[in-house]
Order: sequence, then structure tokens, then C-alpha cells
Amino acid sequence: MDTNSWRARTATQRSAVGVSRDGDEVFMVTVDNMNLMDLARHMRDLGAHTALNFDGGGSTTLVGLEQGDLRVLNSLPGSQRSVPSTLQVGFTGDRNTPIQGTIDFGSGNQFLIGSSFTPDVSLLNALGEAVSTRADLNVSSSIGTVEGGTVHVNSVASSARIFVEHGGEELSGRTVRSTDTIHDWGVPTEITVGVDERVALDVSPKDGEGTRIRHDGLDVEKEVVGNVGRIDSRGRFAATRPGEGEVTITIGEVSTTIPVVVEEPQAFEFTDVSSSHPNREAIYFGVDRGFFQGIQMAHSVRAMM
Repeated sequence: MDTNSWRARTATQRSAVGVSRDGDEVFMVTVDNMNLMDLARHMRDLGAHTALNFDGGGSTTLVGLEQGDLRVLNSLPGSQRSVPSTLQVGFTGDRNTPIQGTIDFGSGNQFLIGSSFTPDVSLLNALGEAVSTRADLNVSSSIGTVEGGTVHVNSVASSARIFVEHGGEELSGRTVRSTDTIHDWGVPTEITVGVDERVALDVSPKDGEGTRIRHDGLDVEKEVVGNVGRIDSRGRFAATRPGEGEVTITIGEVSTTIPVVVEEPQAFEFTDVSSSHPNREAIYFGVDRGFFQGIQMAHSVRAMM
């Protein structure tokens, strides 16, 4: 095609196939908003030594196998037109032979000593299809062991690997680390409250850099020391009587202590109830018996019934 023609200079959707110099790689490409020279430079940058421009515009279509289903992988501003011919790449290998693996254990890769978790492991063939062959899950001995597909973290390691093997060959892996120290528990460092008040103790452990520390498989235990309160059904500290004590939070073998002070109830004076108030006697009768409570408002106390 003449590179000076309008067809070559028009920026539009384009399709191309290229081959590397050694012939080991094939590039099947669709792009948007490129002229022919832009496409040539793009193919060169990808590693193609030679390339062939295919029909573009609304005919620009790239179809691939994704999770076992054929899907159109590119998108166009308008509609894709039907095409009478295609260039197809087939697979002639063994669909039961795994060549890659996946490991999924959620977000966060730092674990507290004593944690245990079971990653979701799978093997895939060259088409990205799951293979029923059993995967071997292993972990660096520096951090722990694997038993029945469950990883047990029992040593401190600044860097270790969890990996999937098949036939002695590693197919996939993820870096993990472990610690026995929690710098930030995500809870108050001290508690000062009045009787009947509650304080949330939502534990969210982090290291000194603010990175989350996972504690899969470990219970969070909370205990009140001193007869000043209890842990309620929502895991909060509930103050029950005046005095000093502490709350101890434990995860595995790591614990922290929070000092607690529960203050004496304040004796409120109902300063807005004058001596001539017609219901003064009834109000103070209720106050003496705990029927009413006072609320401090702008240096005065008002009765609530």
C-alpha cells in the first residue's frame, strides 16, 4: 500500500500479525486510532521483525479463548461487522498437561506466627483451562510447613515463598513474610470512661510500617483484669463500676495490655430548678431515687424525665 494514500494516513482501528526475527513469537494485534505508519512502529516495538496489515475499521476483531469460552477481546466505537475469513491459531498440545498454576489466599501477604490458611490452588494448561491433575503446594522451610493443603506459619521470615509444583517444576509462586510483633493493634492505648460507657476494641494489627498483619486461624481473645467491667457480646469493653484495671488482648502468643480507668459518676445539681419551682419537691424526690438523670449543658444541669 502506498504510505501516502489516504488509506495509509487515516487513523482508525487496525489489525496486524507479526513474527519475531527468530520465528519463535507471533504477535496478533488489534489497535485503535492508528495510521499505517503508527501500526508499523507499534509492531516493531512489540518485537516483530516482519508484519502484515489486515483489514481494519469495523472488521477489526480479535477473538480468544478465555476461561474455556471464545470471547471477542477488543472493542470498537461502533458495531463489529461480519467477516468472511479469519486467521486462526490452533492448539495441538495435550490439554491435560499443566504449564502454569495459580495461588489465591486473598489480599495481604504478612502473617502472624501461629497463623494457618488454605490457599486456593489450581493448574492450567496452555489454553488457560483448569487441569484436574493434583497440584503440589509447598512453602519455604524458613516460614513454616504445608499439611493437607494448609500452610502453617511457625517461624519469623522477612521473605519466603509459597509455590505450586508439578513434576518437580515450579509453576507459580507468591512471596510471603511473617512476624511475631504487632506494633499497632488498631485499638486505644488507654481507656478512661464512666460507668455504663462502652469502648470499641476492633483489632486490626499492623507492623511498624503500617502494613496489615493477617492472623488467619487464630482467635482474638479479650479479657478484663480488675473488677471494673466486662467484654460484651460485640467485643467492646463495657464499664460496670468505678476503679482501675486493664484489658488484655491476645492473638496466638502475642498480647497487649490497655490500662483502664472507670471514673466515679458525677453528682449533678439541678441548677435550673429554683426554690420556687412548683414541682421542685417532686423532681428531687425522683432524683434521690434515681428516676431522673442530669445532663451537663453549658455549665448547667437539666433534668431528664
